[in-house]
Amino acid sequence: MSIEFATDETELIGTRRLLASHVPAAKTVTQPRRWHLVRGASVFAVSLIGLLGTRMFSERWLHDMRKMPDDPAPSVNSEKDEMPPHVAIAHDGHAMEESLETAPIHPVRSEKSAPSSLAWFRYIKDSDGTLALKHKYGEYITVLENKKMVARSAVRGGAQSFVRVDNHDGTISLMARGGTYVTSLKSGTMVADGPFVQSWQKFTEINGPDGTALKSSQGNFVEILWDIKELAYGMPSIGQEEAKDQHGASSKDLEFTVAINATGQNITDAEKFTLMNDNLDRTVSLKTTYGTYLTAPKLLDGFVTATNDHVAGREAFEMAYTPAGAVSFRTFDGRWCSALAHGSITASAEKVGEWESFERIDNSDGTISLKSCHGKYVSAIKKAKHVNA
Repeated sequence: MSIEFATDETELIGTRRLLASHVPAAKTVTQPRRWHLVRGASVFAVSLIGLLGTRMFSERWLHDMRKMPDDPAPSVNSEKDEMPPHVAIAHDGHAMEESLETAPIHPVRSEKSAPSSLAWFRYIKDSDGTLALKHKYGEYITVLENKKMVARSAVRGGAQSFVRVDNHDGTISLMARGGTYVTSLKSGTMVADGPFVQSWQKFTEINGPDGTALKSSQGNFVEILWDIKELAYGMPSIGQEEAKDQHGASSKDLEFTVAINATGQNITDAEKFTLMNDNLDRTVSLKTTYGTYLTAPKLLDGFVTATNDHVAGREAFEMAYTPAGAVSFRTFDGRWCSALAHGSITASAEKVGEWESFERIDNSDGTISLKSCHGKYVSAIKKAKHVNA
């Protein structure tokens, strides 16, 4: 379109109107083209940055994977390094006889194809159905809170207890507290975090004059690691009395039994329990006024009792706090204690609900009491032992 100069006012107005009618058309063409160019440039820049970031991440990941072994083995002192720096735990209670500072800890490994003098153990069975693996030099195999396995010379508790499982192929497996299984990794590291039994959780028992050796599915023997300086001084030999089933015999000598139920109307001595802490695996045990400990049943259809006068596997519980501030107790088998409406306490719940929640009352004498959701207190009831004629 050609535009000539206007010669009078009428022509000037007409020319302005003509120019105005063409301006919107020019804008509608120019503005979208500019917007598409800007948006295209932005998308291209974002895509380029994403591709560069993905490439850098992939190169870093491949570099780390080349450096990482298939099954990294921890250092000899890694078990000590990963322990919490303090002994006290969230819930107050009385500590066990031996603390982290006084208990020497030695790693447990499975990396030698022939059994050495450090690979022999004895089974110490308990009346609650669990057993402990006591080394020929007196130390117990212990499962730490992080599920790593060590050996320490200390009193036996939940961290030193296992359930022996006979497999169909002639091997055995060991179930630790919480329902997980002892596992021998390719690196030789021993842990107790297997959710079920596979080849890595199977062991062959080799019997010898010094006890029993456990051979993993990789063909290596489970043994403890001693420092060369310790070996230079020699190790004490296990005695005849230490090999006996002393734990199971102690409870059989009691002249009474103790039943546990949640029927108490108020707090008396029967409703008071001393809270005992195991600082290695963060479990607790509840001691009655009669000197016995709450014991989870061997079978899932059984009831909680208090017949043992010592702490073994089923006397150790994991005490957890609910969002409402109540406490729940997880057994050796990984189940939760439940207070039934009529007062019996079972240990078969798979998750925490109202019946698995207890109100914790801290008494002035240092003991605690537990109140069920039904409004009754957990009580220890002493009964005379039934003697068969």
